[in-house]
Amino acid sequence: MNEKVLMSAFYINELLVRLLPRGEPEPALFTIYYDTLKKLAVEKDYLVPLRYFERDFLKVLGYALPSGPFPAKHYRFVRGDFVANDGTAFEGSGISGVTLEALSSNTLQSGTQEWEARMLMRDLIRYYLEDAPLNTRRILNELNKL
Repeated sequence: MNEKVLMSAFYINELLVRLLPRGEPEPALFTIYYDTLKKLAVEKDYLVPLRYFERDFLKVLGYALPSGPFPAKHYRFVRGDFVANDGTAFEGSGISGVTLEALSSNTLQSGTQEWEARMLMRDLIRYYLEDAPLNTRRILNELNKL
């Protein structure tokens, strides 16, 4: 198992500790967690299962993504809500309607779709953490400097 997969597992655990209410059992989440760890251990592309975990974890917490359909070309998460744009893409982070559909239907592709989903999940998680930084990112940056 490589270091990026291990850091992904660390990241998942940090999300659980930081966002789950203490002392409240979440049996559905255990299955999502277990299945994700198994996928991280065996799949070559670990990033797509990580996006599905983030999506499913937020849903268990009551912060589900819109269910679609997604007719607009582009969307952005702004202050707790999705904003659609049928014109040109947003500058900076944003997600296409096609990628949102793929994320919600478990057909997310590696590459651009996964990257758009990652940026969306980063925005969503940052919002629900009230902009408190995650330790995983800091640790990964420090490891990359070695």
